[in-house]
Formats: sequence, structure tokens, C-alpha cells
Amino acid sequence: MTTHVAILWAKYIDLILDGTKTVESRLMTNRQPPYGMVKEGDVIYFKQSGGPFRAVARAGKVVEFEGLNVPKLRAIYKEFNARVCGDRAYWQRKEHSRFATFITINDARPTEAGPIFKASAWKAWHVLKSDMATERTLEIKLTGGAIRNRYVSVTGHEGFFPSGMFSVVLPDGSEITTDVNPRKLIRYRGWRPWFERAGVMEGDTVRFEQVGNKRYRVSFPVNGSNRA
Repeated sequence: MTTHVAILWAKYIDLILDGTKTVESRLMTNRQPPYGMVKEGDVIYFKQSGGPFRAVARAGKVVEFEGLNVPKLRAIYKEFNARVCGDRAYWQRKEHSRFATFITINDARPTEAGPIFKASAWKAWHVLKSDMATERTLEIKLTGGAIRNRYVSVTGHEGFFPSGMFSVVLPDGSEITTDVNPRKLIRYRGWRPWFERAGVMEGDTVRFEQVGNKRYRVSFPVNGSNRA
């Protein structure tokens, strides 16, 4: 799995987050990222041009073209633009493109943090090496014992959290300060109401997303209300 950073205008990230834009497109005159470098399941962080990280998603189906010309671009426009949400000016700027990558966007969600990377004034897509793609999100599977006894174990994931105290932003926006005890459990003992509200069952997960220095937001990706 590869991690990517895509630079986008704010209006397009807004459309990704509200579910309107479901395909990210990159058209280019030469072979350059992301052409040939994105696979289904890759992580894509969307950073606002000149601004912060705004969203993160998984790459779904990837479709690529080469040897493009004006007639082919017109056909591609008809096929993809309802999902790409590009305006007329976008397609006009891309009329000399010879290569194209179209990536289905899956599981998009907001984020305030992203991987560390070397920004460039002319690159709008960054493919990160494994040692650059610092993981900012962790999902921990809950056991039946964890749910019954109201704890979250970080065994096997100790390196994700800092040593000493850190902050956790709970689903209602409230914030607590805690740490990891010697048993590899997050010391916070108030999980019961959150487990109940989320309707978690054995095998569901709790997600921690780093949103600042020693600060993590908690959410429950799967719960009783959306379980088939």
C-alpha cells in the first residue's frame, strides 16, 4: 500500500467530503504522478492548495489512458465528468493532455492532519516513500472482553502514541488527557457510554486519528446503526 498527497482547490475537497465528487482526475501532457503509481487500496490525503489537510480516502478503481487527443478527451469528459465535477475551465486547460488517471474515491472523511512530505510549488501530487508516510490513523479491533470491561488495548500499536500524557478528543468534541498504562491500556476508563452509543460489537473498531501534537480524535467507524 502506498500513501499519496493530492493538492486540490478547496471547492473540490468540499465536494469530496459531501459525496458529490467521487472520482479524482489527473490529466497531463507527460507521464508523471499519479499516472502508473496508484493502486486500489492506496491511501490518499487531500490537502487544500495553500492550506491544510482536509480529507483522507482510499483509492478504489483506477482507470488510465495514454495517447489522448481532442476526440478522446471529449469522450472521457462525457464518461467521467459527472463524478469528477470539473468545470469548463478545467477541461479547457487540459485539452493538450496525452495521459490521464481517474481514481474512484472510497471512504472519504475529514481530517486535520496528514503525512510529512516535502512540498513543491509545481507538484500537485506526491507519492510518498514508506519512510515518509507517517501513519496518522490507527484502528484498534475491540474484543468481547474489551467491550464488557470498558477498555481499549494498544498492544501491538504502542509506537502510535507518545510516551507520557496525550489528549483524546471524544466523539462529542469533549477532550480528556490520558496515557498508556503498564498493561498497554489507555488509562481513560470512560469508554462504556461511547461503546453503547456506537453500538459496538466484538470485532468492531475504534479509530484514533492524530489531529495535532499529542492530540488524537476518537471515532467508531462501524456501529449498530449502519450494520446490515
